[in-house]
Amino acid sequence: MRKSQGIILGIIALFWLPPTLASGAEIHTLNEAVNIAGRQRMYTMRMLKDYIMIGEKLAYKDPAGDLKKIKKDFQESHASLVAYVKDPALSAELKEIGTLWDAVKKMTNELPRKEQASTFAKGAIDFREKLNTFVDHLAKSGNKATAQSINVSGRLRAVSQALAAVYQLRAWGMPHADEKINVPMKRFRYALDYLSKAKETQPPMQALLKDLEKTYLFFDVMNQSKVVTPTLVIKKTDAMLKKASELTELYVQSTK
Repeated sequence: MRKSQGIILGIIALFWLPPTLASGAEIHTLNEAVNIAGRQRMYTMRMLKDYIMIGEKLAYKDPAGDLKKIKKDFQESHASLVAYVKDPALSAELKEIGTLWDAVKKMTNELPRKEQASTFAKGAIDFREKLNTFVDHLAKSGNKATAQSINVSGRLRAVSQALAAVYQLRAWGMPHADEKINVPMKRFRYALDYLSKAKETQPPMQALLKDLEKTYLFFDVMNQSKVVTPTLVIKKTDAMLKKASELTELYVQSTK
């Protein structure tokens, strides 16, 4: 059993971004849908991080190339969700998300400028909240505990990129960037506490949660510091994203 779990984790590690379902693939289950919608929630913040890095002329890990891939995957994943969702209320939410996506996509096609960063950050954060609400509603629509665990675990992916984006804003000298740290940190703490007690959480998940707890403590200390090393933050948040993706995938796999 332990050997098979190790194989699964190894496969996930190779393909952690994007995880599981291929872009534009047909969605068959609620758990798959929650996973994909949760990944879109993460993408809102990763796009913001990439946008700022491009504006800063920080070429580390090719943010322009990453942004291009994310936009393609977001577009195709949105189409998959539209095809899967039948509930009228959820379909209406997806329609609103599509409208917001058109506005965000338009901004990402423009060359990032510092004077526009605050506007784009607000738009990206509003977009994240709209997606966060949608994923919550989607997860609750099936009244299944596992779907909610996938939702909460997937939220850690978004938290990782939200922290990355906030620290990039701080490094770029954006006013009030520190205030934006509070929301992802609270969601980080909530997710760790919720999942550690969830009945769906098995030993492999607990091991990843312990690793993520260390990441939480790292950023808890970092938040007290006024010195920002952008590449260090990117390394830490990308490592967090990888672990959160592995964790979410284990919850999805546990239902198959």
